[in-house]
Amino acid sequence: MITGRLGYAWGSTLLYVKGGAAFVPVQASVLDQCAIVANGCGNWLISTSDSKTITTATLGGGIEWALASNWSVKAEYMFIGLGDRHVSTTCSSASLASGATVGGGPFCFDHEFPGIHTAKIGLNYRFGNSGVPY
Repeated sequence: MITGRLGYAWGSTLLYVKGGAAFVPVQASVLDQCAIVANGCGNWLISTSDSKTITTATLGGGIEWALASNWSVKAEYMFIGLGDRHVSTTCSSASLASGATVGGGPFCFDHEFPGIHTAKIGLNYRFGNSGVPY
């Protein structure tokens, strides 16, 4: 992720929103290797996969509290929005174990990635002589 944050500090507390871009690798595969040689597997015998890196938005927020001059703790929530169908449908022809194509049309696998929710807590140490929490 590449993010930035914007917030408001009062005393030793910082309340902030955070947003930016997320780069998420997604992968899906289907492997159907049934043992019925004569009739196929419900007319399907496939092996297919797809993987991509999705560039999408991320948005969240948090609160950070200064414990001492260089130490702070924080709690943060982020949502990475992948949408419903960012990766295309993958289709493969139906075939027998011998490799011969059978009727029934292609078998399609639809990739769905609805989004990622993250929550984290952290303990931070700021190097240097800051003296001021934020």
